[in-house]
Amino acid sequence: MKRLIAISFLTLASGSLAPGQPSAVPANWLSTWILNLKESKIGPIRGPGIPASGLTVTSQTLTIAVAAGHLKVAGDTVTTQIGNTHEAFDVDLERGETILSGGPRVSFTKIDDTAFDIVLSLNNKTFGNQAGVNRFVFSADGKTLTESKTQTEREPVPEGEDQTKGAVTRTSTSILVFHRPAEQFP
Repeated sequence: MKRLIAISFLTLASGSLAPGQPSAVPANWLSTWILNLKESKIGPIRGPGIPASGLTVTSQTLTIAVAAGHLKVAGDTVTTQIGNTHEAFDVDLERGETILSGGPRVSFTKIDDTAFDIVLSLNNKTFGNQAGVNRFVFSADGKTLTESKTQTEREPVPEGEDQTKGAVTRTSTSILVFHRPAEQFP
């Protein structure tokens, strides 16, 4: 359950980077980012195994790195209800879509040197039909990362069918504002 909850935090978040597109990751993306709760607007975090009232985030750290053609994303989140969760994954910058163990699909799209999208989707009997679309936008000065998240839950559909054909049962939107720690500046 903690893995699914962590994945929903990262629902890291449309489309994929087509082969041949530039995959160079700008240096200002690569950092450890600290969530600013006062500047963020966190929508309800719900899902299988999560209390009906949702979860209350008390802190989050997001680390973005790159190695061997893969964007590596790791998140550590603390909530009042379940404590600490950790999730990490990487996406192939050339292939675009990556299938994680357990079936979630993660796709990456580089918008430009200041933004990228990550989409995470899952459709199975255990966890249902869920999709998270996340846009990451970096400030011009490299000190702030804003992640806009939209999570959609739908009725499950048979495996292999278009996930978006399931009726929407619930959505939530969050705007997460992260800051780079001062010691990471040159």
